[in-house]
Amino acid sequence: MSIVSGLLNQTIDSISSFTLDGYGDKSFKEIYTFVNCRWQERLQIIISDKGEEITSKVEVWMLSKYSDIKYGWKIVKDDETYMVVGKAIAYNLSGQPEYLKLYLA
Repeated sequence: MSIVSGLLNQTIDSISSFTLDGYGDKSFKEIYTFVNCRWQERLQIIISDKGEEITSKVEVWMLSKYSDIKYGWKIVKDDETYMVVGKAIAYNLSGQPEYLKLYLA
């Protein structure tokens, strides 16, 4: 059981992955629905996977079983759409993934 599981009292409506077509356009596929999370709206500057500074509007905590979520995936909550711009995995003392933190813009 995760240390943060008792704090996950909000719900994400859907999480969608994407693929690029031959023209570079994204098409999304819904992967997860109704995911429990801890949703914190706060502005912060993070460093992207490409080393760029990006402003994140939301920090989301969720169980580590969702660690396959990648940069650019779409998250919908309360009819608002966000994109994953940052990701961090916290590990416990045994070296096992404890929880996932996503940064959204």
